[in-house]
Amino acid sequence: MALLFLLAITASIGVITYYLFAWTYWYRRGIPGPLGLPFLGCLPQMFNKVSPAILKIQKWTKKYGRVYGFTEGPSRTLVISDPELANEVFVKQFDNFNARKLNAFQGDPDDEPQTHLFEARVLERFYQEYTMELICRVAIGQIESKMFNNPLIENIHKLFSSQIPFIFCGTFPHLANFARIACLVFRKQFGLESFFEITNLSTKAINDRIDSRKENEQNGIKYEGPNDFIDLFLDAKVDENLWKNETGSTFSSKNSTKIEKKLSIDEIVAQCVLFLTAGFDTTSTSLSFVTYFIAKHQDVQEKLFNEIAENCPNMEFSFDNLAKLKYMECVIDETLRLYPFATAAYSRKCTNSTKIGNIDIEEGTNILVDVITMHTDEDIWGPDAKQFNPERFENRKDIPRGAYIPFGAGPRICVGMRLSILEQKLLLAAILNRYKIKLCEETEDPIVLEGSFTAKPRTMVVKLEKRRNETSD
Repeated sequence: MALLFLLAITASIGVITYYLFAWTYWYRRGIPGPLGLPFLGCLPQMFNKVSPAILKIQKWTKKYGRVYGFTEGPSRTLVISDPELANEVFVKQFDNFNARKLNAFQGDPDDEPQTHLFEARVLERFYQEYTMELICRVAIGQIESKMFNNPLIENIHKLFSSQIPFIFCGTFPHLANFARIACLVFRKQFGLESFFEITNLSTKAINDRIDSRKENEQNGIKYEGPNDFIDLFLDAKVDENLWKNETGSTFSSKNSTKIEKKLSIDEIVAQCVLFLTAGFDTTSTSLSFVTYFIAKHQDVQEKLFNEIAENCPNMEFSFDNLAKLKYMECVIDETLRLYPFATAAYSRKCTNSTKIGNIDIEEGTNILVDVITMHTDEDIWGPDAKQFNPERFENRKDIPRGAYIPFGAGPRICVGMRLSILEQKLLLAAILNRYKIKLCEETEDPIVLEGSFTAKPRTMVVKLEKRRNETSD
C-alpha cells in the first residue's frame, strides 16, 4: 500500500512538473505573451463565446508585439503577423509545417411593396439555408430542396457550441484517443449527438451512392463521370507517399516507391463532414459582411449592379458569366481583408524542427498568423488600411506575398475557397439584380463581432428596395 501511495505521489509530481514546465515554455525562451492559467494556459480565453478568438489574438498582438507565444494546456503556439514569416510557414517551408493544430475531431410585401426589412435572425438564416442547400447538393448529391427544412443546420449549430471536447483535447493531447472514445460513449453529455447525426447522414449518402453505382453497372448503365464530391472521392486515387507523409514521413522523399491507394469509406465520410461543417457557417458569415459593406457604400453597389447587368444578361448566372464578375471578386476580397473570421485556417503545426526568421521552432509548435493585424497594417496596405476600398484588389500583383490570406495559403489552403467565392457571387448577383440594399436605423454600425471558432456579426439589419425595373418577386 505504501509503495502504491509513493508511486501515486511520484506520478502526480511528474504530471504537475510536466504541465508547469510546458506552461512556462515561452517565458523560459524569452518570448513575451499571456501566461494564462497553470495547466490550462490560455484555453479558457480562446474557447470563450463572449469574444471571438481572432479578436483576442489581435488584442494580444497590440500588447505583446508582432511575435509572441501562449500555451493551451501543454500545447504551445507562436503568433506572427509578418507577411514574410507567414509566407515562410505556409509556402516556402511547407515540408516543415504540413499539419494543423489538434482538434477533438424579414417585412410584409403587401403592406410595403417596395421595401423589406431583414433582421439578423432572418437574413443570416437565409444565407445559412442557401449555403447549406448548395453544399448538400455539391458534396453529398442532395436532389430535392431542403431549404428551411434541413436538420443539418441545427446539428451544426449544436456542434459548434460544444466546447468541452476541444478544451479537453487541448489540455490533454496525449489522451486524445481516450477523449474520442469518451465522446462516443458520452455523446449526449458532451453535446456531440449532432456530430454523429452529420456523420451518419454522410455515411448513408456514400453507401447509397456505392450501391447505386453497382446497380447501374449490373444494368449496363455506363458511368459518365462525377456529379458531386462523393463521386470525386470514390474515383480519387491518393499517392501513398503523400498519405504516409501526413503521418510523419518526409514530403521531399524521391527514392520511395510510388503506390496508389483508393480513399477508404471512413476517409470519404471525413471529407464530406468537413465540407458540410466548415463550408456552411463561413460562407454565410462572409455574405453577411459583404451585405453590410455594399449597403453602406452605395457607389460600390451601383458598380456591382452595372457589372452584373453587363455580364449576366437576362439573369443568366452561368459559371462562365459569374467568372466575369471581377469587381465583385474585389468586393468579396476586400470584405475578407477587413473581416477574416476563420481562425483555424491561419494555423499550422511544425512537424520538423526548423527556423523562421531568427526564431528557432521546435517540432510540435503551433504557428498562428494574426490575420486581422496583418490585413490592416498601414505599412502593407497604406494609410487607408482600415477603410473599405475594393479597388485596391484591382492591382493584386502589388500585394506582398503572404500579406493576404483569408483562406490560408500554400498547399493546404482552404479546399472550399473557390466554391465559397462562387456561392457568394451567385447569391449577390441574384439579389442585386433585383434589389437595392440599404442601411436603416436598426443597422449596427460599426459591426460588433461575436462567436468562438468563427467571428460573425452580432446583428445585421438592412433594408431591401426593389429596383424600379422589377415588377415581380
